Amino acid sequence: MNTITIAIPLYNSEQYLERCLNSIFKQSFKDYEIIIVDDNSPCNHHQESVNEIIESYEKNKITLIRHEQNKGLFQSRLTALSKAKTPYICFVDSDDWLESQYLAKLHHTITKNDSDIAVSGFYYAKNNRNKMKSTPNLSNDKSQIHGNKEVTNAIYKEEIRHCVWNKLYKKQILMDSQILEVSSSVNQSEDLLFNSYAFLQAQSVSLINAPLYNYFLNTASMTNDFSFATFKKRADDIIIVMNEIKNLLNKKSLYSHLREDYNNRYIQQSYYLISNLQRGKLSEDLYYQAFNYLLEHIPHPHLIKSLHRSPVFKIATLIETKLLPPLTLRRYYTHILYNKLTKLFRKKRTK
Repeated sequence: MNTITIAIPLYNSEQYLERCLNSIFKQSFKDYEIIIVDDNSPCNHHQESVNEIIESYEKNKITLIRHEQNKGLFQSRLTALSKAKTPYICFVDSDDWLESQYLAKLHHTITKNDSDIAVSGFYYAKNNRNKMKSTPNLSNDKSQIHGNKEVTNAIYKEEIRHCVWNKLYKKQILMDSQILEVSSSVNQSEDLLFNSYAFLQAQSVSLINAPLYNYFLNTASMTNDFSFATFKKRADDIIIVMNEIKNLLNKKSLYSHLREDYNNRYIQQSYYLISNLQRGKLSEDLYYQAFNYLLEHIPHPHLIKSLHRSPVFKIATLIETKLLPPLTLRRYYTHILYNKLTKLFRKKRTK
């Protein structure tokens, strides 16, 4: 029996799948199964391409599941989870790739410490040579977190990033969280929703202060098909996700404790959406239609309005998208802007 399931959601990204699979088959840890979930990609030649790629690998290692209709990234991950036959599971985006020790180090760490979740650092990567390292944000060089309250604090206070793809999970923790009962098909803020279920259920997390995962900066996917309809769906997804998270926190009697962090996350997700809105090729009329939709439907509209008018936001967005392509500078100014947002929110709350 295999030990780890590697779940790969796939949607219109078959051109990167071979690189992803190559990195998996080069792992020093060999006790794994792969589940690829094809989320009904619309390209005519997509299925043929995917079948050809899979044919070149060990067939007994790979299970291919195809959705009859598009369900979104969140539900694709749940499909893989429901089919996994191993005690541990990790999720790899199809355009990303792994360092050769990724599985070995995560598995060693999670079993040695008997943790519910193991987290590694990662690279923001354009290719194998153009990378920037990112590791967990915990102070005091902690390598473990114990207790449900501390684990939950870590994800909501951003001591641990909420991305799904640099983590190894005990499958039973996810099953016990009742995440499979979630019916929402969301593609925005889906990582935050997934890890809200996981971390609210977990009692211990282990950290590896080394980058073992390569997160591909796919600029094409950031700009394609950014219409008003796309924006509206993403805004609605944020509302669905944040309402679901609020309900989860209330069930655990943690909402009052984490209210400020929850609100900061709401602002953060809204900022990402506005940033994408400026990056998208919308006419001026459609831009303001989309922005007004955000003001009408997202809580704290006064903050979003202040953000939109802020010279800091305009400068940071310009730097992030056009003037300064080096990743380090983009992230630096995004960090400054996020800090401004959280301070603005705290100031509004005290009035």
